[in-house]
Amino acid sequence: ATLSYQVVTEILKEELGFSGLVITDAMNMGAITKVYSSADATVAALLAGCHIVLMPENLPEAFDAVIAALEDGTLTADWLDATVRQILEFKQLHGILNF
Repeated sequence: ATLSYQVVTEILKEELGFSGLVITDAMNMGAITKVYSSADATVAALLAGCHIVLMPENLPEAFDAVIAALEDGTLTADWLDATVRQILEFKQLHGILNF
């Protein structure tokens, strides 16, 4: 479900009206790592509609994949701005915004 646009965006966000942060489970679990690289799983989770990806098996690979996806247009600057804004709004709402 974590990597599915249909589940995360269409069902959770659109059909059920969830407007909070979507945070993955640990992405270093065998169900993910046996099938996907850290790069592919991380980008897939973000494309599915997740805001925060927890514990990719290979963090540098996952990070580099997000940068590459931003550079090649798979992920956009508008997406990044909206995601960061939603995370910061959540932190502000709960009094945990520390600059």
